[in-house]
Amino acid sequence: MVEILIVVAILAFLFVLMVPSGIQFYRTQQLDTITEEIIQALRRAQLNSMSVKNDSAFGVYFSSSQYVLFRGNSYLSRDQEEVFEILNDISFSGDISEVVFSKLSGDPNNIGNLILTLNNKTKTININSLGRINLE
Repeated sequence: MVEILIVVAILAFLFVLMVPSGIQFYRTQQLDTITEEIIQALRRAQLNSMSVKNDSAFGVYFSSSQYVLFRGNSYLSRDQEEVFEILNDISFSGDISEVVFSKLSGDPNNIGNLILTLNNKTKTININSLGRINLE
């Protein structure tokens, strides 16, 4: 009986040590996944604009709990949209709240950084004047 209690105590101790690490790993993976999804949405908007799909420009708009891929010259005058929800724990900051890519050339109307934050972890997406979308 004593041996069983010792084994259970050791397992409980290991469990207590591993759970915080597992949760932190899971949260980091969530931030990585959302970041990649946003980069894909930005590149999709740029590609749609460059191919002059539906004879329109495309862009992405960021709000507190979602980002929106839209067709039109601005979010306010959009024709069509796809809404993507994100976790409430992830916040956006930086100098970009909306970016629209011009038809044919794919040049962005806004350049700068979009910073995603989850707990103490951050990811920065940079959009430069040439239209490159990079993860920094």
